[in-house]
Amino acid sequence: MACEFVSERPDTNTVSVSVPAQCSTVMPAGVIGPHGVWFTRCATDGSNGLTCVTLDRHAPDLRLALHVARPWRATARGGAIYRQRRVDDPRSRDRTVG
Repeated sequence: MACEFVSERPDTNTVSVSVPAQCSTVMPAGVIGPHGVWFTRCATDGSNGLTCVTLDRHAPDLRLALHVARPWRATARGGAIYRQRRVDDPRSRDRTVG
């Protein structure tokens, strides 16, 4: 099985999953969107298949994943929302003690 991240931008991920046709009865190939839901999947009958998806960034079901959650993750990674809760303790600053 191969799992590949496909993205036009580094902060938006779409995952494609590919498996051998004989394994499709257990887990068919497909594409998972940035909202964590399968966009499309191939047949589950063991036959060969190919699926393609066009990501519509303005689709209502992607609004939360693309326009709300993604900016929040960028803010969280920056650390600004946690600065006021940061603990300032000498034991945390002194990294020389084993």
